[in-house]
Amino acid sequence: MFAAFRDEMHRLVELTADDMASRRFGRLTTALALVELNEDRGVVGPVRPRRPRFRSGCTGCSRPRSG
Repeated sequence: MFAAFRDEMHRLVELTADDMASRRFGRLTTALALVELNEDRGVVGPVRPRRPRFRSGCTGCSRPRSG
């Protein structure tokens, strides 16, 4: 039981530190720092560009229109 508590305590301390940093320096700065720290670990891969979502009835859609 104590080993599980010890393992969870490390995680809670890390989360608290991240929360305090985001409040002090801003969420974007903290997020970019976390990404940079984890790049070498292979946790974060290259970001793929988002594909636009098509709304029904849009022009240029590859989906056939109903109606």
